[in-house]
Amino acid sequence: MGEGNPAGRLTVVPYVVGPLDNRTYLVAWGREEGAIVDPSFEIEQVAEGVSRLGIEVRYILNTHGHFDHTMGNAAAKRLFPDARLIYPREDEELIKRLVEAASLFGFAAEPSPPADAYLEDIGDISLGEGALLPIFTPGHSPGHFCLADREGRFILVGDLIFAGSVGRTDLPGGDFATLYRSARRILEGYPPETALYPGHGPATTVEAERRSNPFVGDRATITP
Repeated sequence: MGEGNPAGRLTVVPYVVGPLDNRTYLVAWGREEGAIVDPSFEIEQVAEGVSRLGIEVRYILNTHGHFDHTMGNAAAKRLFPDARLIYPREDEELIKRLVEAASLFGFAAEPSPPADAYLEDIGDISLGEGALLPIFTPGHSPGHFCLADREGRFILVGDLIFAGSVGRTDLPGGDFATLYRSARRILEGYPPETALYPGHGPATTVEAERRSNPFVGDRATITP
């Protein structure tokens, strides 16, 4: 990230963390203020980036409530106590059970602090002169949200869409038909060049997923 933000745009910095190939994102307005999205394993990586860039973290955001996207909430809140923790109300029970869920997969975790606000209630999330727009996209979990750049240049899609795949729907509260409708809302509602930043794996684009995603693309072979 260069000095300042001459383009007047939000910047996305991905961090690859933990054994599940998670992506935690730092979304920042230049070197001024930012948000940490889906704090997971190895939150110290993100904290080092924040310190190096001199960014004020205003928000800690969860796209959904699964443990590998929320297990860093407590550590992030300790590191950035003035940041507001915001997650989906619909997934609050999942977040309350994150310690138990993590242990089932062999991981140790600590409980998440309670939300300072819910994604369902807050509207746009302002960062500098930019903003993230919460979009309700259930299916992978009951309360899953995507977070879209107000300019439509990128979307943090959590575990809704991956490069060439989609989030699993065999966990409690998952539903493929619902996920399919949510994914199509994203793929049909944004320009082809819009970048998609998933919760696992590499970034992709609306165009790439419409063209070739076998689950939710234009020629999907597996549909509800």
